[in-house]
Amino acid sequence: MKASILRKLIDGGGPVYRALTLSGNEITDASRALGVEGDGLLNDSSMGIWGPATNLCTNGGFETNTTGWTKGGTNTLVSNATQAKFGTKSGLATYADNATLADYAATLTNVAHMVQVRLWIPTAYDGGGVELRQLNYTVAASATAANMGLRDQWQQVTLGFTPGADVIGNIQVNNTGAAPTAGRFVYIDGAQIETGSIATPYVETDGATATRPASRVQAQASLLNAAQSWVVMRVRMGRASTPAVAGDLMAFHLGIVGDTYRIRGYYEPTQQLWALQMSAGGGGYAVSAAVFAAGDLLTLGFKWQASGGQISLNGSAWGTSSPANPGLGPTTANLDIGSVSGTLHIDSDVLWFACGTGTLTDADAATIHVYGNNDLGLNAFPGNPTGFWDAKTGVMEVAQ
Repeated sequence: MKASILRKLIDGGGPVYRALTLSGNEITDASRALGVEGDGLLNDSSMGIWGPATNLCTNGGFETNTTGWTKGGTNTLVSNATQAKFGTKSGLATYADNATLADYAATLTNVAHMVQVRLWIPTAYDGGGVELRQLNYTVAASATAANMGLRDQWQQVTLGFTPGADVIGNIQVNNTGAAPTAGRFVYIDGAQIETGSIATPYVETDGATATRPASRVQAQASLLNAAQSWVVMRVRMGRASTPAVAGDLMAFHLGIVGDTYRIRGYYEPTQQLWALQMSAGGGGYAVSAAVFAAGDLLTLGFKWQASGGQISLNGSAWGTSSPANPGLGPTTANLDIGSVSGTLHIDSDVLWFACGTGTLTDADAATIHVYGNNDLGLNAFPGNPTGFWDAKTGVMEVAQ
């Protein structure tokens, strides 16, 4: 009996699945359900593949107390269990006079810093607004206002700045505009201070700094072939294309012959280009300009053959084929999704990933983009599909 027929009998004619290798540091529906850290989403059917992050705010969740935080004037700030975005408690800042609602002091070094504070606005904060503000880190103060039009839902307010020196400064939640009625209040949860050029998902802290290690998702390298293959993936971007920030965003990386030869799709932020690199030690790119905002959903398509590589974005026609494919042998090393060997992360959420060893036409690219966020499975794809990953799981459907 042929092996393929025997396997179908064993599997009952259904899909065949192979486990992916995960680092365990990914943001998943399972980790989101715990409610103690992450991106604050629930049942998102995606996997966040992010680089490492350390929360320098030692009391980001107010779970035990308000240690590290102070307040201004006769306002009050307490740990409260009425509302929480993460864990079971948050900080409750109640307005009494037009002073700082909550203040956290931290020593920051002279590198790019991002700050996340999630605010809950339970009622109309009449007469004014709420802002996240930094003081003393730079010559000029800077702030980001909360959206006061949002009611009865958590929102993330993010502020980025570059400290002017290694100094102790202040991260503040302030009232803005006219003074509201005394007794108005705001919940504060998921406070994060981190080094780096982008804000990452929350890392829970309760008395000390805490770190989330880098993510890494690996699939079978044999799903792709160096001579001719394609990769298409659906991604919700975790950051915007501008301004340019350090670090390439890696969509996928196929290392061959000990990574001496590599095929990789990535976003190069300085030039604001998606690129497909096929190289033996360097050189060789197909590129496509792109502009996107944080939260945008993109369908990223990459394919390669003897004539070279091509890129399709959101169902567009495949771009100019360039350069010629060096064509070094079959895959023998690793296939990373969303990073390269656990570095240069895509810092975004992957909804699904598909690959194959055939070819895709312009019409195919347009059809696949119409799939949107839907999990249609391996058989929905043309181009001799070899693998499909619905990113809410840790397994990949592979061809029988």
